[in-house]
Amino acid sequence: MDIYTELVLVKNSKTKKFEDKTDEINYLKYLQDKVEVTYIKNPNRVYSYNSLNIIIFESPKKVDLNQLIVYVSGFLVREPSIVLDFGEYIKIIEVKGKTEVYHKSKVAYENSCLNSKQAKAVFEYFKKLSPYISVTEDGRTALFDLYKKITKISENSVLSTYLSGKSIKKHTYNNTKIFPFGFNLSQKKAVNTALENSISVIEGPPGTGKTQAILNIIGNAVCRGKTVAVVSGNNSATANVQEKLEKNGYGFITALLGKYDNKVDFFENKQADIPDLKEWNVEALEEKNLYEKLQDIDKDLDDLLKKQNEMLKLKEELSKFKVEQKYFEAYFNDEYITTSQYSLFRKWSSDLILNFMPYFERLMLRNNYIKLLSRIVLFVDYGIYKFKYISENQNIVIASLKRDYYNRIIEKTEQKIASLESDLKNRSYEKLMEQFIDISSKIFKISIQKRYSKGSRSKYTVKSFKYNFKEFIKDYPVILSTTNSIMTCISENYLFDYLIIDEASQVDLVTASLALACCKNVVIVGDVKQLPQIVPSNIKKISDDIFHGSNIGEAYNYSKYSIIASLMNLYKADLPVTLLSEHYRCHPQIIGFCNEKFYNNQLVIMTEKNENEVPLKIYKTVPGNHARKDRYGNEKGWYNLRQIEVIRDEIINADKDKYDDSSKVGIICPYRKQVTEANKYFEKTKIEIDTVHKFQGREKDTIIFSTVVNDINPFVDDENLINVAVSRAVKEFIMVTSNKLFKQHGTNIGDLTRYIQYNSLEDAVIDSPKVSVFDLLYSEYSEKLLQIMASSKHISEYKSENLMYSVIEEVLSYPEYISFKCVIHIPLNSIVKDFTKLDYEQRKFAENPWTHVDFLIFNKLDKEPVLAVEVDGYEYHRNNKDQISRDKIKDKILQQIKLPILRVATNESGEKKKLIEMLDMIIEESGGDGNNKDNEI
Repeated sequence: MDIYTELVLVKNSKTKKFEDKTDEINYLKYLQDKVEVTYIKNPNRVYSYNSLNIIIFESPKKVDLNQLIVYVSGFLVREPSIVLDFGEYIKIIEVKGKTEVYHKSKVAYENSCLNSKQAKAVFEYFKKLSPYISVTEDGRTALFDLYKKITKISENSVLSTYLSGKSIKKHTYNNTKIFPFGFNLSQKKAVNTALENSISVIEGPPGTGKTQAILNIIGNAVCRGKTVAVVSGNNSATANVQEKLEKNGYGFITALLGKYDNKVDFFENKQADIPDLKEWNVEALEEKNLYEKLQDIDKDLDDLLKKQNEMLKLKEELSKFKVEQKYFEAYFNDEYITTSQYSLFRKWSSDLILNFMPYFERLMLRNNYIKLLSRIVLFVDYGIYKFKYISENQNIVIASLKRDYYNRIIEKTEQKIASLESDLKNRSYEKLMEQFIDISSKIFKISIQKRYSKGSRSKYTVKSFKYNFKEFIKDYPVILSTTNSIMTCISENYLFDYLIIDEASQVDLVTASLALACCKNVVIVGDVKQLPQIVPSNIKKISDDIFHGSNIGEAYNYSKYSIIASLMNLYKADLPVTLLSEHYRCHPQIIGFCNEKFYNNQLVIMTEKNENEVPLKIYKTVPGNHARKDRYGNEKGWYNLRQIEVIRDEIINADKDKYDDSSKVGIICPYRKQVTEANKYFEKTKIEIDTVHKFQGREKDTIIFSTVVNDINPFVDDENLINVAVSRAVKEFIMVTSNKLFKQHGTNIGDLTRYIQYNSLEDAVIDSPKVSVFDLLYSEYSEKLLQIMASSKHISEYKSENLMYSVIEEVLSYPEYISFKCVIHIPLNSIVKDFTKLDYEQRKFAENPWTHVDFLIFNKLDKEPVLAVEVDGYEYHRNNKDQISRDKIKDKILQQIKLPILRVATNESGEKKKLIEMLDMIIEESGGDGNNKDNEI
């Protein structure tokens, strides 16, 4: 019979299954409830079938295979020549003549996204660029070879979504998620988001447990019978995942593949037998009970995790308050009076102090004495009964209250911490966490036991595994590979349920796109604030030339974006992004810099601080231009032998006991030439020396960072490089730098220097005539003032200040000024350090507790004031001789302490431009030598 127009299915008497006999039948005839059949092999014999045992279809529809991908049970039909749709059944005839028939429920068709003009244009850009990327020593262009093989891309693949910029798909996930590998609050959110979106991003700052999040995604996917691929630009990241799975007894579910040598090694040496899983088996009722117990614990545990994070944030805040208190005590030695000397309330709370100070300021500025109504308020709200006393001793009262504030806020914070610790203990937080992990592990093991219930599996070879990929992926549901090799590890057009790209900030778009073609859902794990992939200048030029001729969106620019940055640019606010916030690696003061400088204080620092430790130090070389270029004059071939000598003689050899185990020490620098030279000095040690780029993803107890150069430059000052450099250190970070000490505002190394100085306490501001801003105190104070200004009936007097504050906040949000912060109405006596340098009139003016600057902008990293901003009301200042005189005195005082001032008149415009120009000038002028008198901080 004609296989192209007819389909005859005959029921096998033994298997009871219908089989396609079309090409074997010579003739058939209907006889009521019987069908007579003769076969080509034996045309003289007539077979009689019950009509219920034979199904005959005719006149099929021919499926147009142009740009169509055909799948059977989720696996690609490699070379379909003709596909015939008989309604309930589909006949597939392959190029080589093989014919198979499937029930329609098993066959799926997918359009190729390359039918889309935009998708095709982006794909062609990547394809044209691929010959220039990852070229092997023998000249092979592996990526281009893979791109040439791609003629169709499934619309169900993530690559289709990415190339066309289509909306990210949402998934419903009803079951409680399992966390067999442990978790914290942000990791839990990351796993939930990954399972509920076709594209999601996990931002993993240093030391935040991204591998743990990856393992839990794998656990949930495998538990639901799904397949997972984990890839990265290097083998170390995937090997880490493999090691963790093996450590927990799940190594046998994974296949560590990748390039050809890795495949050979796996298939010849690492195909593990399935262990005895009988103990993992449970009854269905017990499995149901496990899920119910998990749900019961889940809500309580979420609440306790929030409280734990709140407690850790308070500990971080407490540490900052204690540092700030030490600065306050060092600079303010005025007479101290207790509140009991003028108030019935013997011990004022920190909130009461903050409420009182702005009220008292407004009261004293308006009147020289306290009126009856105000006395009533002072008595009722603050217990004050000595009104004359506080009027005559305003300075001492305010200074003493500031001292009290630090004591009260520290005491209050310690009480909150103790209360949270007690609550966590009483509600058995640790026990609940152990139970949740234990139950999750049991559920995960049950799912694995069901998968391998046969107790054995086939052995595969490098040549056979792709041809038997349907069985192989059941046996090994987790595949590990490098990003550029994953496509060589699967059968053609196979789609993993989940693909996880680790270290994604270093994965380029051409390589990543090949991986995205292999999955239905992707989880991008990385950190845009760490080092991206390096694009050589020759590749950048080629890329730019092709890109500008392609008429595609900026998000697909190979030269500018890694895959994680590209997705963020493409989807912006619509991209599901989770920041892993709990940090487990570094000393609190070390990661504190990265947290404040790069992560907007979003990290929750889980490590403990030892008051006796000195985790941050700076060594600077003696004056001189010690940095040199290599003999070829290479721009990136800088080295500095003097800095290497400082590391050897003043750090390592000066404290041999401390650095006895040199394997715990790492020396990092921006330039490869410095690495080469430093290795000559430390040949006999176990100290690891490398560039910052090569140290990404690694850690050492002590990290010594050599800046190399004489003067700061954009390459050394790159924010990603500085972030990675600092966060490699677990216990101690030492910066070895030029004698100029690099303190320029607006630079990352400058801010790092300031942060180290500020947190070292001893030598932080000795050379400055200005007092460090008491950030925490005045930030709280500013908030109170803003509340008063917003609710005041006399809002007109604050209107111009409110407008200027909005301008300042906007400007300080710009990247170039992100290290600056603003507080309002800061008393002059809180800024001036040495009053002896002021004349009598200036000193009297400055010591008045209510003489303030409208706005004070300071550097967040070391609290140094950089700019005072005054808003001059036109009507108030025009003919007011007293005010004009006060303004002149204030200007002279600020000039004396070298604090720039910007005056903005309310009848003028261009405030934003003036502020930007002033800040730019401050940054430029701060680029002097910044010398500090001591060699070590």
